[in-house]
Amino acid sequence: MNLVEFLQNISLKGVKLWCDGEKLRTGGSQEVLTPDVIAQLKQHKTQILQLLQEQPDILQVYPLSYGQKNIWFLWQLAPQGHHYNLSFAIRIYSQADIITWQQTFKVLRQRHPLLRSTFPKVSEQAVLQVHQNQELDFLQIDATTWSEDELHKRVTEAHRHPFDLEKEPVMRVRCFTCSEQEQVLLLTIHHIAWDGWSMNLIIKELPQLYQAQRAGVEASLPELKHSYQDYVRWQRELVEKELHD
Repeated sequence: MNLVEFLQNISLKGVKLWCDGEKLRTGGSQEVLTPDVIAQLKQHKTQILQLLQEQPDILQVYPLSYGQKNIWFLWQLAPQGHHYNLSFAIRIYSQADIITWQQTFKVLRQRHPLLRSTFPKVSEQAVLQVHQNQELDFLQIDATTWSEDELHKRVTEAHRHPFDLEKEPVMRVRCFTCSEQEQVLLLTIHHIAWDGWSMNLIIKELPQLYQAQRAGVEASLPELKHSYQDYVRWQRELVEKELHD
């Protein structure tokens, strides 16, 4: 096990590590911070501080829910499949404001960390890794010469394009420009990060975020009191309780 895997493994078990100037601070699960673990942290302190400074996302790893584990397993069996791609498309009859749409989706991802995550393996175990500065996968596509049938075909192809859950964003946006006054906006998210409830929430939030960006103000959306990691923890606690009852 290399140093990164060691750090990610103890992070998955509830240990928090952060830089405080030239000091390495620890917190979280004291059961995991055994004398042996503390000794290894002290031994590799300089390397750990450098890693945290150069790759701030490296320890933003979390366990998957049981549903996510199932989806990840099925994705591995058929990584070129599209059956877990969830999309919705809207046709917009107004002049394209691409910059505002891009900023809108960036704000949406900041609000919902799952939308800027990947699902790599740590010690052969799939995990959720949240990225602070993941590039937005947004493409504007010239569709001005296409027929309606060609447009439908290309939108369908974009929806079906496979995701690489281990390396690529789980959300992508395609803006098909049909004319100066008409666009088709396609949002596609992998089901591992999105379900029916999430879809309804995002569809509700997008117009508010877009209008706020156009006005140059902050959208007045309710604060999200709980994270997906809270849900995963509650799920695990419930299962463990049922096993012990």
